[in-house]
Amino acid sequence: MSAAGILGPAPPTATRRPGPVRAAGAALLVVGAGLAAFGLALTPEQVDELPFVERPAAEPGEPAPEGLGELVPDARLERVELVARPTGVVVATATLLRRDAAAPVVLGWRSGLAEPLLLPEIDPSEEIRLARALRRHLPPGAPVLALPERSRRLVALAG
Repeated sequence: MSAAGILGPAPPTATRRPGPVRAAGAALLVVGAGLAAFGLALTPEQVDELPFVERPAAEPGEPAPEGLGELVPDARLERVELVARPTGVVVATATLLRRDAAAPVVLGWRSGLAEPLLLPEIDPSEEIRLARALRRHLPPGAPVLALPERSRRLVALAG
C-alpha cells in the first residue's frame, strides 16, 4: 500500500490573499504603536495618581545576607515600604539591591497583607545561595533560564 493510501488525499493548496493580510498587519502595528505611545506618555500628575507610594522603611532591616559582599562588592541594600495611597496601609516591604550604575533590583519582598500581593515573597538569603551555586557549578557565560525578575536578580548577583 502506498503512503498516499495511508495518509489520505493531499490537502488542497491554500490561496493567498496578501492584500487583506498586510492591511490587517499594518492596522495592528498602528494601533500597537498608538497604545505604546499613550502608555509611555505619563505626566507627573498621572504618576501622583498611582495607588501606591514608595517610602523608606520605618523599621531597620535585617543585616545584609551572608555572602552578598563577595558576590557584589559595590552593593547597597535599602529597605522600602510600598504604601496604599488612600489608606496609608503598608502592603509590602522590599529589600532593594542598589548599585551605582544600575537600576535597583528587588532582592527581598514581604507582603504586608494576608496573601502575597504583586510579587511572590522573595527571600534574599535564598537568592544569594542560588547565585553562589551558579558561580560555583556553571562556566562563565553559561545560559540560565529563569523568569524575568529572577533573571534580573541573578544577573545582579552572579554576573
